[in-house]
Amino acid sequence: MHITEKEIDRLTLVENYIVLDIETTGLSPINNDIIEIAAIEIKNGKVINEFDTLINPGYSIPPFISHLTGINNQMVCTAPYISDIIPNLVNFIGNLPIIAHNASFDMRFITHNCNKFGVCINNEVIDTLQISRQLYPHFESHKLELIANKLGVNVVNAHRAMADVKVLNNIFNVMLNDIKNGNGKTTVNVEAICKYEMKEVN
Repeated sequence: MHITEKEIDRLTLVENYIVLDIETTGLSPINNDIIEIAAIEIKNGKVINEFDTLINPGYSIPPFISHLTGINNQMVCTAPYISDIIPNLVNFIGNLPIIAHNASFDMRFITHNCNKFGVCINNEVIDTLQISRQLYPHFESHKLELIANKLGVNVVNAHRAMADVKVLNNIFNVMLNDIKNGNGKTTVNVEAICKYEMKEVN
């Protein structure tokens, strides 16, 4: 089934949303922790608010992660703990849709910590990884940096949360234009590929 005009409108008419990214000490929300969160609020195509913080995990950051992200123990030693950050993050997000790349990863960490500290989050989440896989099946990879390169989006300071958020926002805008103009190659329902239900991570 081809993307219909109604389905195109569903994405292209989203004017107010949050773009979010996190950096962590590993892959498991149970055994690892968030060390950086960044988010921007977009309204009518413009950044109107930013949320950006390092987080102290309470233990040494693995050397591999420090090498990957550039975030080291000295940088987080005076940073707030996640228990102090989660309520502020949820307040920042409000009820807006969340745009994330590989949303299952980010939202499992966010949801785990929300549940841990008794904070509720139940926003709609749009996963740009799934959109990319359907729009650009010819891409050899759908990692953020490669997608950015293919779409002509400049990448600076990769694997830092705010830098990746800004890259992702630019990528999302290109995707919306490609969907609207029929430049992408997809035969599936947009709602099915882009909507990430929070119940999957609870």
